[in-house]
Amino acid sequence: MAETEMLAGIWKYSLIGCLVCLSVMVNARDLTPEAFIAAGLEKQVSLGQATTFNGVFISARKSLLTSLVLLGQWRFLQDSIASNDFELQQQELQLGYHLYGYGDVLWLFSLGGHRQQVKHDARGFHSTTSEYGLMAAIEGKYQFNFQHELLFALEYREQQDHERYGFRSGYYYRPALHWQFGVNLTLGYHHKFDHDLNEYRLIVRYLF
Repeated sequence: MAETEMLAGIWKYSLIGCLVCLSVMVNARDLTPEAFIAAGLEKQVSLGQATTFNGVFISARKSLLTSLVLLGQWRFLQDSIASNDFELQQQELQLGYHLYGYGDVLWLFSLGGHRQQVKHDARGFHSTTSEYGLMAAIEGKYQFNFQHELLFALEYREQQDHERYGFRSGYYYRPALHWQFGVNLTLGYHHKFDHDLNEYRLIVRYLF
């Protein structure tokens, strides 16, 4: 228990430290306002368990000021095992801070909250569980040119009275001014840092 609390504390203080360091290194490059809405398909595979959630997600991002960004996301996933039907819904809302550091890498530091609801339906049995928690993320984006973009992120969230961590990578292709297509892979870890979840995404974005 003490080790878990220590790791959680290290994460939180590391987030603050990275933000301070990158703010010092920020260059004079202007930030371009960002606004898009995205949708796509998602699959969550729990390793070592017989659950695989499939469904859709919707996300949006909008610049509020030069560096501040508002982020929102909604997930609707389902799974069926024998006569048991499961429905997973997740909502997230975060406020982020954009800056350039290390040359052409665009960094986003975000903090907010999330809500998760799981519905379980079986023969003669129905249950619904909900939970809330804080979440934070550090995201880096490198744009090779107008068409090609690489993304990587470290995520943290409170869930079921413990912490979860995610390492996300993605690639985006932009064939036209307002359209972007991408793929994402997220490796999920619970508070003991055991790899127990994979998330896969196919993404379509409309950029304003």
